[in-house]
Order: sequence, then C-alpha cells, then structure tokens
Amino acid sequence: MAVAVAVAVAACSAGEHASNPFADFARAHVTLTSSAGSHTITAWIADTPARRERGLMFVHVLPPEAGMIFFFETPRYVSMWMKNTFIALDLLFIDEGGRIVNIARDARPMSLDTIDSAAPVVAVLELPAGTAERLSLQAGDHVSYTQANH
Repeated sequence: MAVAVAVAVAACSAGEHASNPFADFARAHVTLTSSAGSHTITAWIADTPARRERGLMFVHVLPPEAGMIFFFETPRYVSMWMKNTFIALDLLFIDEGGRIVNIARDARPMSLDTIDSAAPVVAVLELPAGTAERLSLQAGDHVSYTQANH
C-alpha cells in the first residue's frame, strides 16, 4: 500500500516571524516509528524544486525536534549534498510505502560529497545529527506525515 505523499501546500499564518528563513514553507508533523516506539517531530516541507535546492542551507541551528522533509513527485534514486549546510545532519531516505530505505548518519557540514538513496524514494527527511541513533531508527522503520496547522 502506497503512502499518500501529496501534502497540500498552504501558506503559513501571518503570525509567523519575519525573521524565520522558512516562513514561506508549509510544515508537517512527522511520526517516526521504530522498535523503541513512536516519536513525532515538526518538519518544514521542501516540495518544489526551489525549496528542495534551498533546503537547510545557511541554517546554523536546528532544534532537536525539528527537521526538513523533501518530497518528490515520483519514486526515484536521490542524491543529496551538504553544500552551504553549516550543521551536521542525519538523512532518512523514505520509500513509497513510508519505510526508511537507508540512513546517512552525521552527514558532514559543507561537504560536496553526494549522499545517495539505496533504492527509489519519494521523500528524504533531514534531522539534526544524532537523532537517528537517539531514536533507534534503522532501515525498515516507518515514517508517516500529515500537514501541520499554522
């Protein structure tokens, strides 16, 4: 059964801080389910080519319960990099069924090395480095998401 990846894009409320570099990004509640249980974080949604290209570039701090989720229209092999990304990240590559295909742990800031999915994916979730270990995440674990209300 395929997980619906269509997350409606909605403008954030006018109350969003003007200094927020992601004020124009919608957000999702992302639930990560592993052998250790379920944990929910809030992630900005990168769902257009421009937002996917921008990603977490130039961000200096990412709260432990935050992340960014990149959505792709169709399943595909995905390559990411850490260009202009100042913080170390864990990258979770997610297939059409909502399963983690592979995890790139502690991706090195500012690196131009590519980080690849091991199979076709429809999403990539970026989290602060160490989150995957802290939550006991591994390939095969489940990820689900719903749009957050703003």
